[in-house]
Amino acid sequence: MVDLKVGSRAKLAPWSSDGIRIRSSIEFQMAYLRFVENQRAGGMFGGELIGVDHGVNFAVAGSTALDYSFFSTRGIYNPVTNNSLGDQLNWFKSHLSTNCHSLAARSKMFTRALVFLGEIGGNDINYSLQEGKSIQEVYSYLPYMTEVISNAVREVIHLGAVNIVVPGNFPMGCFPIFLTKFSCGDPTTYDDMGCLRDLNELVLAQNKFLQEALALLRLEFPHVVIIYADYYTSFQTILRRAPDFGFNEQSLLQACCGIGGIHNYDEERACGHPDVPVCHNPVQYISWDGIHLTQDAYRHITAILIHDILPGTMGSPMTMEA
Repeated sequence: MVDLKVGSRAKLAPWSSDGIRIRSSIEFQMAYLRFVENQRAGGMFGGELIGVDHGVNFAVAGSTALDYSFFSTRGIYNPVTNNSLGDQLNWFKSHLSTNCHSLAARSKMFTRALVFLGEIGGNDINYSLQEGKSIQEVYSYLPYMTEVISNAVREVIHLGAVNIVVPGNFPMGCFPIFLTKFSCGDPTTYDDMGCLRDLNELVLAQNKFLQEALALLRLEFPHVVIIYADYYTSFQTILRRAPDFGFNEQSLLQACCGIGGIHNYDEERACGHPDVPVCHNPVQYISWDGIHLTQDAYRHITAILIHDILPGTMGSPMTMEA
């Protein structure tokens, strides 16, 4: 095993895992519902009235599954936020208290609602590696992360949720941010697709822990639909079959919006910086900014997930509309 170390101690950007959402139907969309801004603006968004019937998002960019105390005792610093999954659960409960004034109203809401819990945990790994923790040590955090997520699922079930999707993590070792940060001259560090082997194995272990926990929760709550959304395999599908999905094989591990290096990513000049260009053909890229995916990548992953979760009800993922 080749241990992953951050070379410069410069801060990593937050990973794209963040937390809890409630949606009014099974819509695996990655765009955020800007609920808070909408309410502050008097309920208007894009000229149309948007209310909680469309969904509520409690996710926080850069948040972790584990709480602040877990990391602080280990000398790990979150440069983005001190909010964790526990905070989001508290907001979730506050929302229910404010908007569901009776058990009947809560039951009606949950009957037609999908609780999307995750994906979360990527930042726990991200910040730990950033602070120089060895990959072996981060492995030891996985049971704690799993317990927190499992308890969160249990808690939303006790609150009334009956349809829950819990995604696993993406193969982080295939993202430009990590490929750049953990660049290594040893070819055994990489798999056949050029992704960081050890980091992806860590994510696979994280996902395995999570799936085992969800299996136990299904036994505990047989009346609840608990679905594991396999982000890892869905991503690997579009990566390994890139031409079938319209992606350019020469830019699979490069950011569309970025600059510098073989992965077109520089944390000092990230996407949005005045001198950072955007590619002319984002539909041919999987990575948007080195951290998040392009809309087309999300669209194809969405199609694959729905096709896998609801087999026989959809056409081929490659032919499904956005």
